[in-house]
Amino acid sequence: MIFKAAEFLVDMKMSRGQAADELNALGYRTRTGKLWEGNNLILRLRLAVRGYVDFTFSGVNEDGEEITTSYRLELPPLFEDEGRRKALESALEDMQGTPRTTYSNHLLSGHLYSLCGHSRYGATRSDQGDVVYRCSNQATQAEGHTCKQIPAEPTEAFVWDEVAKLLADPDAIKSLIDDWLGSVPERAESHRARLKEIEDKLNRLRNTRRKKIAALVAALEDDDDDHSLIEEIKEEIGKKEKELRDEQERITEWLEESEQKEEKAAGMRSTIDRVGANVRELDQVSKKRILELLQVRVEIVGDSTSGQKGGTKDPMLEWHREKGVEIPLAVSDEQWARVEGILAGGRKPKLEDRACFEMLLEKLREIKGWHDYDRDERMGGKGWGFFYRLARRWFTDGSYAKALDVMHPYVGTEAPTGYTLPPMKIYGAIDDSPEEEVESQVRGRTPSTKGITADGAERVAA
Repeated sequence: MIFKAAEFLVDMKMSRGQAADELNALGYRTRTGKLWEGNNLILRLRLAVRGYVDFTFSGVNEDGEEITTSYRLELPPLFEDEGRRKALESALEDMQGTPRTTYSNHLLSGHLYSLCGHSRYGATRSDQGDVVYRCSNQATQAEGHTCKQIPAEPTEAFVWDEVAKLLADPDAIKSLIDDWLGSVPERAESHRARLKEIEDKLNRLRNTRRKKIAALVAALEDDDDDHSLIEEIKEEIGKKEKELRDEQERITEWLEESEQKEEKAAGMRSTIDRVGANVRELDQVSKKRILELLQVRVEIVGDSTSGQKGGTKDPMLEWHREKGVEIPLAVSDEQWARVEGILAGGRKPKLEDRACFEMLLEKLREIKGWHDYDRDERMGGKGWGFFYRLARRWFTDGSYAKALDVMHPYVGTEAPTGYTLPPMKIYGAIDDSPEEEVESQVRGRTPSTKGITADGAERVAA
């Protein structure tokens, strides 16, 4: 588990939360069988890389004096290469204090997840001057993968708007933090008290064993039966010690988890106080820190009604909007006779030209993506690239505009405006039970569960 965690933290530069998620996905668990959580993972790794374990025992000696005995057990090296250990130690050092921020230019990288379950990452498209979020599974070219990339600007704006509404009411979020923390402080105190009781019992057992054995040796003869009896006493007391040690280990881990939750709550309260009324004016890095602190997770739970593989900036749609040219609803035989030669561009018309032209009008009316037409039987089962290149040629050489001119009069519809984000769930560390998905509205901003807010009500964006 440590080697795999080192790959995530050192080689892949993941945050603590991302590394924990990846370990959980691979089937790794804590000693008590629980899922890894970022803070617990870092704590365990820090203890592992230092190369030793300290043991401290307290009790009384034969004279009744309280004593404390400490010693250090050196551990075998974790890595054959000492440089590897230092690299992991350095990565862990960077994660002290506030959670490590993934310094990405894209706000939701590491927080946004596709319908297929894979994470999404931001990608800048220099040719179109925008940013989109792509599914990481898309890069694998997985068979049947249909996740559409979505535009970054409206997605980030919507998610941050939900977070900002919460941060704008500090009393509400602090109340929610207290609700989330619940009885953790009391449980932590109970754990500490129980650990002290166990340590006291262990000390008494050690003293009891020593006294019992000393008394037995003084009273019995030195024969095999005496030795067997001594071994039985050692075994009986040793069994009790093991039970206490096992309980001690379990409670120690519970206490660590409680303290981590208390630390997280304190960090969130501090952030709320620091942000104050400036929540709308934060820079990108500050926003990302807050998303990581609140462990905001955005899950896409459905498809957008107008989701494009190519994003939102379709030059043909922009042309329709700017010129006010309606998109034809259908093409009659008589209209096609006037259009066919223009689209052929001096070459002999091909059978699939009309199908592609009608598909193009359909694509614009419904804001579909090019990939939605891959292997479409209407164009003889050709790939989407063929359709894309043909349509782009018609548009760039002016053939498309001329074709619409000669089609007049025709029944058409205005170019659709805006973009409908897919339905999403938004939730975080203080509300880790996402609510049911909310259906999106056609050509409207995406409604989403309020998720991380105090009352848990659904929030529908205007």
